Amino acid sequence: ILNKIYKKIILCISFSSIQYQYVKEFIKEIKLLSFENKDIIFVCGGPHPTGYPVSALNIGFDLCFLGEAEESFILFLEKILKNENFQDVLSIAYFDEHKNLVIRRNKNLIDLDKYPPISTYFNRYGPIEITRGCPYGCFFCQTSQIFTTKLRHRSIEKICQLIESMAKRKLYDTRFITPSLFLYGSVNEKRLNLEIVEELFKNVSKIIKPKGKLFIGTFPSEIRPEHINNDTLYLLNKYADNDNVIIGAQSGSDRILELCNRKHTISDVYKAVELLSKTRFKINLDFIFGLPYEEEKDVKQNIKVIDELTKRYKVKIHAHIFVPLVGTKFRNCKPQNLEFYLKYFDILKNKALIYGSWRKQIDYVKNIN
Repeated sequence: ILNKIYKKIILCISFSSIQYQYVKEFIKEIKLLSFENKDIIFVCGGPHPTGYPVSALNIGFDLCFLGEAEESFILFLEKILKNENFQDVLSIAYFDEHKNLVIRRNKNLIDLDKYPPISTYFNRYGPIEITRGCPYGCFFCQTSQIFTTKLRHRSIEKICQLIESMAKRKLYDTRFITPSLFLYGSVNEKRLNLEIVEELFKNVSKIIKPKGKLFIGTFPSEIRPEHINNDTLYLLNKYADNDNVIIGAQSGSDRILELCNRKHTISDVYKAVELLSKTRFKINLDFIFGLPYEEEKDVKQNIKVIDELTKRYKVKIHAHIFVPLVGTKFRNCKPQNLEFYLKYFDILKNKALIYGSWRKQIDYVKNIN
């Protein structure tokens, strides 16, 4: 049907490393269909193609968009419509006629205000991305690799325009996408701009209340432990409608936190939990188990910290298995101590103290070549 309606077809897929095998099989099936020899262009983007474009091109994609693709994708479409060569567009990777990899990076970063994260035309809505880039550069994370360490923020005016357009469609509940909630308005990780953060919360609340809820400090806008203090707790208590928050602890070992370039300590985690325990919020802690360079002493320290925090403060653990992500410093590492951790998870699960998708993550890790 598509072949009869359109002269050209562009199939676009954005995917992560965990989705790679599924995408590989999907592309293989698509290329077996009747429009195999038609003018169809296979295009991809997202975390995996950005970090490892060769693997995406090898499974049948003609073009990879790298990192921020808002501007480059529009230019690509314009070239296609004009029947022009699109290979001079930036932020792309492809194989040339000799099967050599060509990467055309773009050093310019986009202005978030120019590119809305929702679409009223296609009726697509979700959490609002308010900040892009992450200054911390954790070695296990792709965010800084994809979007750089430079912080960029969508303006309060534009955020409110987006939320107003959703409210007109009776979509009142609001969530944010950001590397860390209280980084909004800041120029680096060293100084929070809480005046701007409150201005954002206040203006959004005016639009959605009393029908809607403002979710802050939950997925996908968790909080770094060192950002929890009396001032940030004041903002949470005043504006958040959620009853729980997620803190990114990641490890109970200071040695591992330092090796990950995490830039906070386990003491910061204890202080955050202590402060939050005096509020109305339930506490969830993100932990990544099996991080590179873990030794027996680090595993014991992990267990010690988790046991202390779950018993004393009744926190829950959001468990993740370390997954080597392409483009990161830890891309060639493998998770450690998985059998031991699985037994420990069973103990925590019986006490209703843990949740997460660790089984799926382990299955993926086992299938990595």
